[in-house]
Amino acid sequence: MKKKAYYEYRIRYKDPITHEYKEKSKRGFTSSIETQIAAAEEEKRILEGFEVNEKVYTLESFLTNWLLEYKKGSVRKNTYLVHERNIQNHIIPYFQNLLLKDLKPIMYQNFLNHLTDKGYSKRTVEIVHGTVYNAMNKAYWLFFMMLIETGMRKGEAAALQWTDVDLKEKTISINKTLDFDPKENEDLFGDTKTHKSKRIITISQSLTNALQFHLKYQNQNKLALNDFYNHDLNLVLCRNDGNVMPKSTLFNSFARKLKKAGLPQLSIHSLRHTHAVLLLESGADMKYIQERFGHGSMGITADVYAHVSKKLEQGNLQRYEDYSEKLFQSK
Repeated sequence: MKKKAYYEYRIRYKDPITHEYKEKSKRGFTSSIETQIAAAEEEKRILEGFEVNEKVYTLESFLTNWLLEYKKGSVRKNTYLVHERNIQNHIIPYFQNLLLKDLKPIMYQNFLNHLTDKGYSKRTVEIVHGTVYNAMNKAYWLFFMMLIETGMRKGEAAALQWTDVDLKEKTISINKTLDFDPKENEDLFGDTKTHKSKRIITISQSLTNALQFHLKYQNQNKLALNDFYNHDLNLVLCRNDGNVMPKSTLFNSFARKLKKAGLPQLSIHSLRHTHAVLLLESGADMKYIQERFGHGSMGITADVYAHVSKKLEQGNLQRYEDYSEKLFQSK
């Protein structure tokens, strides 16, 4: 009898506090896709578990760490030197030992005004601002968080405007999709995949908090860039100047994250499946998933995720049997 093959994932990452490299691994998976999904979930947990502690981090230490960990070796040498010069010559001398958590929008606006008052050109102020915004900006990270936590298609997420988001009620209205390569500007926004794809979904408190944080810094960016910012699009997830994020940028960013985590190359669409698996594991039923994902019918949802449901059902049955066995043993 042929022995059944099992899969294993290994994730290598750097602890941002100790700067030591660590490794996480798990085996026993029965398929490649199951392994990839589990690895992606574990990577998300690692990233969330090692968030920067803003209560003790100074702005200087945050920017220094950002420069070394995220920019060195990943951008052109001249770009790196510009960021380094902006941090050392302008940002740190002004803010000194300010804690990251204490940096407020009005303080940052005063900093930009300070540069103008010292006689620096508008272009120089924009370049310095670019360093700060680049370090603080979580748009690429937020884009992937949005997909994982909502199950949206990437075109739906890219098309989101602030008028579609209700942070008070914690809902998002999905009513259009974005064409990353439109022939004309008028073709940028299009209809959703199907009529059923138009939907309103609820979002978690963590995503709401992330969006609130993002909105504050985006508003600050609008003030700093003024006429250089594309206000008309009113996009939630966009480039520094308010324009659409190129598909190639998203693809390259996602590829880097997978490589850093030691994962095989996956499509961004796989994050939609990750959300479905998380919902199923939390006990959500197929009808809820169908409506949240905008599937045309329950059959589509069931066909796509039947293998996951079967695995969960087997797990639930095993837990029931283990519980029953203990129950009868105690009598």
